[in-house]
Amino acid sequence: MTSLTELSSETNFVARLMRSTNAIVLFMDPQGRVVLFNDYMRDLSGYALEEVEGKDWFDRFIPEHERERLRELYARGIDGVEVARNVNPIRTRSGEERLIEWWGNAVYDEAGEVLGLVSVGQDITEREQLRTKLAQSERLASIGMMASVFAHEVGNPLNAMFLQAQLLRRRVDRPDRGELGPKVDALLGEIQRLNTLLDEFRSYHRPTKLQLSMTDIAEVLAKVEHTLTLQAKDRGLLIESEIEGELPRLFASANKLEQVFLNLCKNALEAMHERGEVLRLRAQATEEGGVRVDVIDEGVGVPEDLPDLFAPFATTKSSGMGLGLPLVRDIVRAHGGDIAYAGNDSGGTTFTVTLPRRPDPAASEQASTPAVG
Repeated sequence: MTSLTELSSETNFVARLMRSTNAIVLFMDPQGRVVLFNDYMRDLSGYALEEVEGKDWFDRFIPEHERERLRELYARGIDGVEVARNVNPIRTRSGEERLIEWWGNAVYDEAGEVLGLVSVGQDITEREQLRTKLAQSERLASIGMMASVFAHEVGNPLNAMFLQAQLLRRRVDRPDRGELGPKVDALLGEIQRLNTLLDEFRSYHRPTKLQLSMTDIAEVLAKVEHTLTLQAKDRGLLIESEIEGELPRLFASANKLEQVFLNLCKNALEAMHERGEVLRLRAQATEEGGVRVDVIDEGVGVPEDLPDLFAPFATTKSSGMGLGLPLVRDIVRAHGGDIAYAGNDSGGTTFTVTLPRRPDPAASEQASTPAVG
């Protein structure tokens, strides 16, 4: 017969074990109500045991789309079926979802009656995120290997087609053959579009290399505005630039930054199809000596169900590969900058590019060289 001293010692040992375990230890009654959990679960969930004791586990912690499945699984566990390696999300107090892998067994009293289910859970959220990123990296690596061959094999015929179409355009560009002109123009446009997609595909798998020089961001934006003015006018839109004060010159790649803002502005103009009137480019100096540029459109906005607009192949367009914005982010990051987007209260989207001040190495070297004489 177990003495009270032995029982107390055993209880204290179990309590210490639960506190020190780097995993969730959870005990629920046969109805799925919370009876007990350890400090690890408290810290992970944000709930103290006293707040949820006696509450339905599934209603409080399980996202709605998983509740029916997990209630059925719990019923089987109460009936004596071991729960092994079941994975499901739990919802924390802050609304965050954490992915948990569970092992569980029914607990019985001395008479063989079910007291409930004890479960041990391991938080595998970061592990699964890393696994997803690894799978994506492997996929992109495979695409990178294919890109050069694909671009070469498809690009050469496209260039030949483009040259021949240009020759054909010159021949049909006569008053008596006017019906063919628009058709050849459409052909040329499609060939150019395919060439653009190939360039994006070819560029994405290559590391971004920068040729840096002292750059005036206002000049870059003026060039972008000039390039896109006719395209905007054809769509019945305006492009307006707002340069707030004097912008510092940055040690940067003017060509790459022009590519960044051209891409963002083209996307913005396409988003404003049949909606909005003005695309705004707003630039200002930051307190740290860098530059912030906002590209503000009045378009349809970004769908809420799109998790990451900068993810490869994520796109809201009916055409395109979804590589433009990932390339933009890579260029901005190569400059040590940051890019983000947010919806506007009145509709549309604002993309914000922040570029830090970076010293010119040549100027720094001259400044640190002592004068001789």
